[in-house]
Amino acid sequence: MIMNKIIFLFCCFFFCSIQTKADDRQGESQFTIKFVEQPLDSALVQLAKESGYRFVFQDNITNKHTKVNQSFENKTISQILNTLLASTDYSYAIVYSSVVIYEKKIEQNSRVIQKKESKPFLIKGKIVDRENGDELWGTTVYIKGDESVGTVAKKDGTFSIYTTNPNALLIVVSIGYYPQVVSIKDAGLIKLEQTEESKKVVIIG
Repeated sequence: MIMNKIIFLFCCFFFCSIQTKADDRQGESQFTIKFVEQPLDSALVQLAKESGYRFVFQDNITNKHTKVNQSFENKTISQILNTLLASTDYSYAIVYSSVVIYEKKIEQNSRVIQKKESKPFLIKGKIVDRENGDELWGTTVYIKGDESVGTVAKKDGTFSIYTTNPNALLIVVSIGYYPQVVSIKDAGLIKLEQTEESKKVVIIG
C-alpha cells in the first residue's frame, strides 16, 4: 500500500478582478489597490488575491501587527512591495508568477567582499525534509535576482548551480513546503519545512 500526500502551495490564490494596465517600459503589469488599517500579513494576502501572484511566506511572519494604511495607483508589484516591506524585517524575491517573502537578516548575513572580476563557480547542496530527512527531488533552486538561472534537485535531493556572485542568495521552492531563501554558504544541506496544509491531507491507496 502506498501512501501519498496531497501537497498544496501555501497561500495560493486565483486571479481576481483588478485594475491593470501594461507597463511598456518594464514589461510589468500595474495595479491599483488600497489597504485600510490592515496587518501586514493581511495586506499581503489581499495583494496576492488582487494581483494574481502566488505569495509564499510563513504564517509566523513578524511585523504582522503593523497597520498598513496606504493606496497605490498604477504601480507595479515591485513598487508596492518595496513600500510595504520598507520598514519591516522582510524582503522579497519574484520568481515568475510567485513572490517569496523572506527575512532580511539572511541577505545581510550572506554579504562578503565583492571581487572586481568573478569567475563562475559551482554551488552544490542537498535538500531534505526537515522532519523526516527524506530527499526532496524535484525541488527548484534559483539565483535571486537572476531567476533565469535555475536547476532542479535530483532523486537523491542533490543539486548544483553556477554563479559568479559570491553574495548570491538561493531561492528554494518545493510544492507543499515553505520556501526558503538561503545564502550560498548555507547551501550544503537545506532543510525545508512542510506547510500545515500538506500535513493535514493524506490519501491511502
